[in-house]
Amino acid sequence: METKMEQENKKGPMKTNLGLTLWETRKINEQNLNEMKHRMHDHIQKKTQEFRQLKLEVKHEVAKENEVLWDDKRQEVQKNREVKKIIKTEQKAELDRNIQVFLHLNKEEKGLRKELCDK
Repeated sequence: METKMEQENKKGPMKTNLGLTLWETRKINEQNLNEMKHRMHDHIQKKTQEFRQLKLEVKHEVAKENEVLWDDKRQEVQKNREVKKIIKTEQKAELDRNIQVFLHLNKEEKGLRKELCDK
């Protein structure tokens, strides 16, 4: 009785349905697997690069929006400062006028008192 190995050796290598030996089929499968790995790796790199690009674009958009908001805030603060400056200037001018009027009235009052004292 011959062993199965001896029988296969006499018949030659076993063939698959496509007429390929098991070794050839295994090699083809390994090549296909490697090709799929490379494709998957390339696909992942491509998607990663697209994501990074999208992330960068979104980051720039957010930065632009923030800059617009900061500009608006700066302008608002500047307007408030200008309004306060105008109010302060007006108040100072009114105070100066009131002081001048007071001094003038005080001078007139002194003059009138002097006239009254002289009479």
